[in-house]
Amino acid sequence: KKLDPLQLLLAKDGTATEEDDDAAADAVKLRDIVVDPKGGAVGHFPVIRPGEVFEYMSGCEVRDEGGMEGSFYMAVVDSETDSAIDQDEVEALHWKDDDPRRFKAEVNRFGLKVDT
Repeated sequence: KKLDPLQLLLAKDGTATEEDDDAAADAVKLRDIVVDPKGGAVGHFPVIRPGEVFEYMSGCEVRDEGGMEGSFYMAVVDSETDSAIDQDEVEALHWKDDDPRRFKAEVNRFGLKVDT
């Protein structure tokens, strides 16, 4: 939907409600923000060694078009560390936020469009 500047402002800060403006409220409903630096990639905490890859599949609901962006929270671990899943103890999750072994890998916004 095309939104006027006020609708965009309400939608961006997430304060729009149906009482405020239907179009802006709809825009807020279509936007999900997930902040979970301890949730792993679809429940996995892979240790990726040189030459290895970790692939996974996830999804989202797209009505017509949209986009995704975000970060992967990463850590440099010793060579003896094994991959883990949600229920496992993951030492790096207990490190302080400013620990130099931790870093974020940013994922630039990319578009999503429903193929009709």
